[in-house]
Amino acid sequence: MTQKVKYISVPLTISLLTEDCTKDNLEIFISDYKEENIILRDCNYILYKKNGYKDYPKWLKDFQKKVLKKPKIENFYNKTISEGLTIIKEVNYNDNNYTFAINFGQGRHNIIKDKINNTFGIFVAQKILLNKQARVKIAQSRSIEGDPVNKNRMFANEIDQETLFSLLDSDEAMRELNLLADKGSTDFSSVIGKYGPLNIKLKFKQDEIPCIKHLDKRIIELIELYNSITDEQVALLFKGLQPVKKDKSEELYESLCKKLLDKNNKIYLFEPEMDYDFMRISGVKYKIDGNLDKDEKPYTKLDLNDYLNLKNNPALEDLKNDYVILLDEDDNICKCWNILEALYGEFKYEDGIYILSNEIWHKVEENKYNRINNIIKNITDKNFVLKEDIKINTIKEIINYTKTDKYKNSTDKKIPREGLFNIEFAKSNGYILLDKKLINIDGDPIEVCDSYNQNGKEFIHAKIGTSADKLTHLFAQGYASARAYKMDTENYINKVKVATGINISDTPVGATVNYLIINSKKVNELTFLSKMTLIEKIENLQAFGFKVKLTWINDIDLYPKKIEDNENE
Repeated sequence: MTQKVKYISVPLTISLLTEDCTKDNLEIFISDYKEENIILRDCNYILYKKNGYKDYPKWLKDFQKKVLKKPKIENFYNKTISEGLTIIKEVNYNDNNYTFAINFGQGRHNIIKDKINNTFGIFVAQKILLNKQARVKIAQSRSIEGDPVNKNRMFANEIDQETLFSLLDSDEAMRELNLLADKGSTDFSSVIGKYGPLNIKLKFKQDEIPCIKHLDKRIIELIELYNSITDEQVALLFKGLQPVKKDKSEELYESLCKKLLDKNNKIYLFEPEMDYDFMRISGVKYKIDGNLDKDEKPYTKLDLNDYLNLKNNPALEDLKNDYVILLDEDDNICKCWNILEALYGEFKYEDGIYILSNEIWHKVEENKYNRINNIIKNITDKNFVLKEDIKINTIKEIINYTKTDKYKNSTDKKIPREGLFNIEFAKSNGYILLDKKLINIDGDPIEVCDSYNQNGKEFIHAKIGTSADKLTHLFAQGYASARAYKMDTENYINKVKVATGINISDTPVGATVNYLIINSKKVNELTFLSKMTLIEKIENLQAFGFKVKLTWINDIDLYPKKIEDNENE
């Protein structure tokens, strides 16, 4: 009787490193490299330790700072330490060397981000799916801006690949693919392909455990999958924006510095992460050639021209080594990134339009690029001028708010700038203020708009800032209200009347949805990735019979500290 083979699943997080990385030059791809952190140097692999340090958990610090200062509850807790490990492994396949980092725990922080091949994980997962070796368990789809999450789609149940591809519209880019292996698979049990690493539970026979000596064969199988994916297969997963493979990325980087100096190209600085309130940023400085002029007056907004005036002909290495630094209202460093991380760009190169965002290159068809840009251009109000009394009164109300007990006694020192602006904007224009006026449609609370122009039948939705999460909320807010107006007109009108006391038109046809973006920190530009999020809303709103308008406001300063300083002067 044949004995049944027993398999053991081993969860691994595998990253393919860029071609210049080898086990002989660890210092170029390991952050803060130290020779003493090498635990073992074998002929086939290296074990490299990720140091940790003892500290209180972040939640405890936040609690002590923001919730309750006394008693010092940290006295009741021990500091904890979190460390990690990276296996550096080279594999030779078809006379080419591939270097991989297999990370455990905090080991993922060992590897410098731009040394990770950004298409390996997602492409391998896509190829496994196309080979019908696995089923889609959960798929997430999102448009990207910096590293924005503009859209999520999750399937709680398994779906087939044809259903997945049909559900992706032309303006979405798949960012993560979660697969479950077919029953009976002896290769793996599950796969999560990400934009960079591949999380995979590889199966090994019981007599192959420990599995370190059997990894080469399994990794070569992954390399074969990665190398075999075609452009047509990539396009199935990335219908809106196609990620660019490493060799093409290197070509684009070579031409980037020349493109920086060409004013016809759309290249500017844009914050690559959104985990802070950009409205709290009061100034921008640049660290050039390792030097930061502390006496230099900060710039008021992110502007690539300011950097280019300090470094008038930067090379690619300069973009990697020079930094943009954001200061908060107390002139403390809030965020900093190298220039390359913060660069956003769109330009034509050879066979298409290429987009650089958060150090990732994407390609978009020129016809699609032009079509979307023309639509956004046609809805943008270029003649809008903000009234002076709105600026003056909004600033006064912000200053007055900073003098209230509510503000003085608060721990987060947040100012309702947007709400104060909406009050003055509606009052000055003779509009009806509807900010935070909610109605309930089919169980969903919906904000009608921030202010309503009854004469122009215009629903105005305002938002401060251009970060992805804020814009996503803004676009969705305007669409949700308009859709309810169109699809459930009588109910919508009645509920608006009850909640606000106003009568709106008995038909949405001809009404305008106006997206008002208050922006004083960056150029008046939506990234193409954000435009893709908006375009779906525009097309649906226009199909409903609405007009759509995009209005920029960039000449109002909403910072009380700076205003008070000016008053004192």
